[in-house]
Amino acid sequence: MSGKELFTISNTSHPDILLGEYPCDIPFSGGDIDMVAVSLTWNSPRSKHGIPVLALEAGHSMYFTSREQTPAGHAAKLVADWLNSHDVDADQRHIMELFLWQWPGIEQNDATGQWQLRDATERSKYAEAPMVDMHGHSVADVPYESMLNSSNLQVNPYGFCRKASPCFLLDACLNCPLFITNSHFIEALRARIPELQQQRNNAAVSNNQRMVESCQLALAAIDNMVAALEQ
Repeated sequence: MSGKELFTISNTSHPDILLGEYPCDIPFSGGDIDMVAVSLTWNSPRSKHGIPVLALEAGHSMYFTSREQTPAGHAAKLVADWLNSHDVDADQRHIMELFLWQWPGIEQNDATGQWQLRDATERSKYAEAPMVDMHGHSVADVPYESMLNSSNLQVNPYGFCRKASPCFLLDACLNCPLFITNSHFIEALRARIPELQQQRNNAAVSNNQRMVESCQLALAAIDNMVAALEQ
């Protein structure tokens, strides 16, 4: 279904869809959590324009768009794997496809209807330009094959991940030494700046110093990368 078709269907009356429980092997808001309950929901301030978000319940709620990392893995990959392995009705499929349609690193196979990584040939176009890391330093030894063919969604909205195994970090790509990017992603990096600034300001109001520092680091990383890529 095309993006235009997805948005023409009313979805405000749908209940949340429980996707199950997933392992979480990192500290979750100050405590070690073994499992998190995962669902798709509109009952969140982060749900905008009728687009559902991924909700994680582990003592309290956290919400993620399809572009973000979650403690259970990449949000879009998690939903795609669930949808591909379950029989769902038309309403549930619409909800999930509306969520998945937001993320450019994944697509629906026209022949099978399965959601999958974008074709490696298509994704390889993104990797042709020279790479820099979060510090703006040039990266010579790029593991192109693993990046383009890994089961991870290695092409994210801002660049590439060199991590060979699934990531369990909280939307931390821009602060990660394994993250690299190139000139293809400059506009996406710039677009992330006002979002991070807003997150930082909200965190400051709620006295969440850890989030303030994380946003500051990500903003500095973007400055480093964009400056290097524009040279």
